[in-house]
Amino acid sequence: MTPARSPSDPPRPLLSVIVLNYNGARWLERCLGSLRAQTIFDQIEVILADNLSSDGSDQLGKRLVEALPSGVFVQHGQNLGYCEGNNRAALAAHGQYLLFLNNDTWLEPRCLELFLAEVKRTGAGAASPLVLNYDDDSFQSMGAFGFDLFGLSSTRLPATKTREVLMPEGCAYLIESKLFAELGGFDPEFFMFADELDLSWRVWISGRRAMAIPSA
Repeated sequence: MTPARSPSDPPRPLLSVIVLNYNGARWLERCLGSLRAQTIFDQIEVILADNLSSDGSDQLGKRLVEALPSGVFVQHGQNLGYCEGNNRAALAAHGQYLLFLNNDTWLEPRCLELFLAEVKRTGAGAASPLVLNYDDDSFQSMGAFGFDLFGLSSTRLPATKTREVLMPEGCAYLIESKLFAELGGFDPEFFMFADELDLSWRVWISGRRAMAIPSA
């Protein structure tokens, strides 16, 4: 049961960005700094969840995220892996949408503004932005459009317009909060890998669509 919101409660954020960290000291400052630079930063909350890092990035991340106006730090106390680590972090989220963002990513300043505008326009249940390689901005992925002959998700091709995609990329996976809860979140049977494919299958089976959005 979800209690009714009080008129005195702060407005619900549009987006909860969940960054799951494990030994990410090399990446965290740029990742979180790029979130703070977003043009719609006042509409998002940032949740940093740590899987018991041993490189000091837990304390670095705690300091960085708690300096944000709507920043939350969660220490899991053990390495729960991608799925369960993100599931538990999502319990602290209040946004209409959830964005599961890897710690070794950074976003262009208008990324989330353009991303959410297109998600709303298309009515997508899940989506990912255009993913470029970290060091040189060369193309990496827009998600997987299909399968190869071994049944593995494949066909990562560039496109200039928003299009349906079988599987948005897990490094920047957006999903409606309500849909994520209805589908039971990520399957904790997967410690890591295949997690976003499993969730995306369930998005499609539920009757919703997943989209790749290259403008973001």
